[in-house]
Amino acid sequence: MPSVTLPQSNNSTCSTCKKEFKNSKGLARHQQNVRRYNKRHQELDELPVNTVVEFKQILVAEIHKKLPLNFRSMGKKLFSIPCPESIFFSIFAGNIHYYSKARGIYRCIFRGHDAYQVLSKILNSDQWGKRIYSQRQQTYVKTT
Repeated sequence: MPSVTLPQSNNSTCSTCKKEFKNSKGLARHQQNVRRYNKRHQELDELPVNTVVEFKQILVAEIHKKLPLNFRSMGKKLFSIPCPESIFFSIFAGNIHYYSKARGIYRCIFRGHDAYQVLSKILNSDQWGKRIYSQRQQTYVKTT
C-alpha cells in the first residue's frame, strides 16, 4: 500500500482540502484521521491485479465521457461512479482524504501542479484527462 503523504502547512489549514482549524492540534488530529482512512480494513478483499487494471480502464472511459466537445458544457464536473469498496480502496489507497463508514463514502482530493501526474500514475494512463475527437479536436481536464 502506498504511503500517505500529507503536505505540511505553516498555519492550521490542511493544504489538501483547505479546511481551517483553530490550532495545530486540530490539524494534527485531522491528519491522523486521514492516515487512518488509508489503512486497509480487515473486511476488504484483496483483488486480482487484472480486476483492478480493468476497472481503471473503465474509470478512464467514464472520465472521457464527461469531456464533451461543447463550450456550453465547460466548467467544473463532479465525477462519481458506484463500485465495490475493495476496488476503490485498491485503486486510491494512499490518496483517500475522507471516509464516512455510516454512509459508505470515500473522498479523494487532487489539487496543485502535480495533480494530473498523480492521477496519471494511479490510473496507469497519461491520456486519462484528454479526449481526442474526429478532426483532431481535443478536450482536456484542467486541475487547479
